[in-house]
Amino acid sequence: LFWKVTMHLTLQRYDDDGHATLGKLFIDGRLECHTLEDTHREVKVPGATRIPAGTYQLELKPLGHSKFDDRASRELGAEHIGMIRFVDVPNFSEVLVHWGNYARNTEGCPLTGTTPDKDAECRNVVWGSMDAYRGFYRKVAPLLRCEVVMIEVIDEVNS
Repeated sequence: LFWKVTMHLTLQRYDDDGHATLGKLFIDGRLECHTLEDTHREVKVPGATRIPAGTYQLELKPLGHSKFDDRASRELGAEHIGMIRFVDVPNFSEVLVHWGNYARNTEGCPLTGTTPDKDAECRNVVWGSMDAYRGFYRKVAPLLRCEVVMIEVIDEVNS
């Protein structure tokens, strides 16, 4: 399979506290936003395990087929053309990039954020999630209509 790479995405995980994993999402080598995912687990626990490191294709999930579409449409208006989904993640389905602040807001999906932090229990969280999502979405989603976009997920984390 050959494709023209027009954008290079990297999700670099750097801190796993046993509940949630913080990462940095780069577009063409520049920090776009921070991420929050579930923790690493040797054996998958549905809805509580981050996806494996690897390289994945991204695609648009058809509009109207995600529980997130209504909110995304309110936030982005006509720019919302479907949720961004990871393709062919082993043992996972419906891995979407979306917004949220806490591990409880994700079921294996990367959440976007402007600011990484710790909550009152010293667990990893991200703030500014919708702002980060809007910025990421506006850069990536339009390309998904006609380009193949890949993301490399790298573990440089205490897991």
